[in-house]
Amino acid sequence: MSDYDYGSATILIVDDEPNNLKLLYDLLIDQHFEVRAARDGETALAAVQDNLPDLILLDIKMPTMDGYEVCRRLKENAATREVPVIFISALNQVTDVVKAFQMGGIDYITKPFQLEEVLARVRTHLTLLYQRQHLAIQNEQIEAMRRKDRQRFDKITQMREHFVRAAAHDLKNPLGIIMGYADIMQRLDLVRSEPNLKHIAEEISRSSDTMLELVTDILEIMQLQSDYSLSFEDVNLQVM
Repeated sequence: MSDYDYGSATILIVDDEPNNLKLLYDLLIDQHFEVRAARDGETALAAVQDNLPDLILLDIKMPTMDGYEVCRRLKENAATREVPVIFISALNQVTDVVKAFQMGGIDYITKPFQLEEVLARVRTHLTLLYQRQHLAIQNEQIEAMRRKDRQRFDKITQMREHFVRAAAHDLKNPLGIIMGYADIMQRLDLVRSEPNLKHIAEEISRSSDTMLELVTDILEIMQLQSDYSLSFEDVNLQVM
C-alpha cells in the first residue's frame, strides 16, 4: 500500500457534528490528504459537483437530508457514482449497516470510532480505488494494442490480396500466348508426324489449361472475399 501517493487524494467529510468534523479533518490533514468538509447533505452534493473527491466519509443522521439520501443521489448520478462512500455513524444496528450498503456504501464505521481504524479503512479503499484505475488504464492500453494489431493485420491482408489479385491477373496474358502457341504447334504437320514433339505440344497445352484454371479460381476466391466484410465481437468462452 505504501506504493501509492495517498497525499494526492481528496477526501470529503460530511458530518453535522463540528467535533467529529474537526477530529476527522485534523486526522486526515496530518496525513497530508487534501480534505474538504460539509455539514449537510445539500452542501456535500454541491461540493461533489464542483470538484469530484476520491473518497467520501459520510455521516447518516443529519438534518434535512440524511446520509442514506446523499449516497443514493450520488449513486444515481453517472458523474459521481464511482466515488467510494464510507459511512461513519452512531447507528449500529444490523439494519442500519445493511441499508448503508444497499444505498451504495463500500464500508461502515460505527461511532465512537478509533482514529487508527478510520485511517486504515481510508487507505485500504484508496488503494482499491487506485488499483481499479490502474487496471482500467491497462485494459485501455491492451485494447488500443489490439486495435493497432487488427489494423496492421487488415493492412497486410489487403496488401496480400492486392498482390495475389494483380499477379493472377498478370499471369493470364502470358498464359494466353503459351496456349495460343501450343495450339498452333499441335496443328503443324511436323509436330503431328513426330510423336515426341506431339507429346510435348500436348503437355504444354494441358499444363497451360491447368494453370489457367488455377488462376481463374484464385481470382474468383479473391472476388468472393472482397464481397464480404468481417466483423469482430467479444465472445465469452467460459464454460458455464
